[in-house]
Amino acid sequence: MLSVISCTDLAHVHRFAESGRKEMATGNAMTYNFNQACLDRCRLNAMRAFDIKREESCNCKLYDEADAVTSKIEKALGKYFTALARLSDDELTNYNVDPLADALAEGQFGSVTIEKKQSQAYASIAQILLKATTDAYRRKKTKDYIAAGNEPVQVLLSKLQFILNANLATELDFKKESLYAYYSELRQSKNLSDCERGEAVKTYYDQLNQASRQKAGILKYAKALERTAAAHQQLYDNRNKLTVAQIRSLLQEYTDDINGILDGLQ
Repeated sequence: MLSVISCTDLAHVHRFAESGRKEMATGNAMTYNFNQACLDRCRLNAMRAFDIKREESCNCKLYDEADAVTSKIEKALGKYFTALARLSDDELTNYNVDPLADALAEGQFGSVTIEKKQSQAYASIAQILLKATTDAYRRKKTKDYIAAGNEPVQVLLSKLQFILNANLATELDFKKESLYAYYSELRQSKNLSDCERGEAVKTYYDQLNQASRQKAGILKYAKALERTAAAHQQLYDNRNKLTVAQIRSLLQEYTDDINGILDGLQ
């Protein structure tokens, strides 16, 4: 027999889900991505060669593929958390969740590898979203939604963290090393005046600081994802006692942490 849980009782679940939705929107809106990494490499190579063209021509196909699969994962998770927010607020009966467009294919997309478990997790999220919007008892099944969603959500959140920490942040490490090499060579040039050398040093540190800020933002975003995964695991572990005061308090702590990290990225 299904037990009815009021939307007021699940306000803490709603707030957490809203933070998850906001988190995925933040990721999709980040200005530094794989395409930008490609452009940075291309422009630095042009600077080295003093190569000036009427239009910039950089082959960023593989980098764009990496952006595409990363965005696809973020959008799937965003839709999951949007539905959870609506469900826990008793609004899903009047809300249509857009279905996930297509499958997340296995393969190599630039520096990002999508394995079978991530492809299957994406497909599971698609099925969960479909069921959430067609189940006649959906308003009463928040705990069932969480139970079905936890494993694929953990898989996709873990993959997203890996992409940020191991793939995208590494691009910025490469950029910083490339900047150091380029400006070190430039500083040694006998064709530059002392004033021009000084300007080159200033430009170097400006670009270095920008890269450091970009990397810090990526790592903060990855940390927020880690907290979201931990919070959702707590939801899953305690899905049969979602209204207990201790669970309310614990989930609120996670939500405050996540929102605090995201506010620092604005």
